[in-house]
Amino acid sequence: MLTNQPQFVFKEFFFRSLLGLVGGAFYASGFPVLLPFSADSGQTMSFPLGTLVGFFLLLVAFRKNGLQTGRDTLFAITLIAFFCLGLYLAGFYWLPFTIKEFGGIPSPFNHLLGVLFSLLLLPQYYLFLFLIKLLQKLSNKNIAFFSSIFSSLKPKQSIRTYLLAPLLALLVTFCEIYTP
Repeated sequence: MLTNQPQFVFKEFFFRSLLGLVGGAFYASGFPVLLPFSADSGQTMSFPLGTLVGFFLLLVAFRKNGLQTGRDTLFAITLIAFFCLGLYLAGFYWLPFTIKEFGGIPSPFNHLLGVLFSLLLLPQYYLFLFLIKLLQKLSNKNIAFFSSIFSSLKPKQSIRTYLLAPLLALLVTFCEIYTP
């Protein structure tokens, strides 16, 4: 039975990484993109809910992860990197060609620079991960602020569940405003 465990871990890693990659592609689809077959006419295309769907897929991958240990944190960083790679492949596909045309960098290196650039596309998401980990540490230590917020209501469905999505949205918005 132990021989199947590494295969299961690999499948989970592959599935979650694929969620991050597809989420990044959806995220890119939320912004106007010049259609390649109509470059002369200047038509653009976008999927307005793409950013929401993309971020939702990233959160689903995080939710499956749990972010409890250091290894999970490293995996979450990897998920963000795959998310950024999906954003790069769907939204910044033109970057290596621009690097080659205007920078004079030959073909394999311009694509390598583009992939390395993809890691820096969304620094606010790395900040978001850091803030989530910080909030987890603070709430696990039962600091009075967090315990006073969540201790008053203990029905079947905790208030944490209702507050989590808007708080995450507020946190991501805060990170996107103040991160270059």
